[in-house]
Amino acid sequence: MKLEKKKVFFIIAILLVLAIIIAGVIIIKNNSQNRGEESNEAFVKQIEDNIKQNVSKTLNQTKEFEGFKVSNIKLTEKDGEVILLADITNNTGKDTTKYTYFNITFFDEQNKEIGSFPGVIDKVKQNETTALNSSVKGDIANYINSYDFKLTVDKTR
Repeated sequence: MKLEKKKVFFIIAILLVLAIIIAGVIIIKNNSQNRGEESNEAFVKQIEDNIKQNVSKTLNQTKEFEGFKVSNIKLTEKDGEVILLADITNNTGKDTTKYTYFNITFFDEQNKEIGSFPGVIDKVKQNETTALNSSVKGDIANYINSYDFKLTVDKTR
């Protein structure tokens, strides 16, 4: 009987050691994945507990599109929502007489498209500036880590 108790104890000890090894491998794998996610956010700065801001110099540079100048650009993510704030100056040479609809397309460092969402600005007189405040919720995983973005007027509206 003592021999059987030793066998059972030995088997339990082996199972316990295997469980500890497996748990250790899982923990190490999860930690390395988490470090990989952090390094993938090369253009992101945590500014508060639940707020991230894009710090890409290219994304935040003043841009021109179809006669509009986009400046003071801020791309943030808060509580699952990506928000693009900017000033848009009408340099088209004429007043806009209706809303201007456009698409905001985001790119990574290799200039591959990450995704896009729509935006709109109100009527703007020539050489005047208005605020852009456009946001999207949902599948936004990589927008905040964009390297650059481009605005294009949506001429279908």
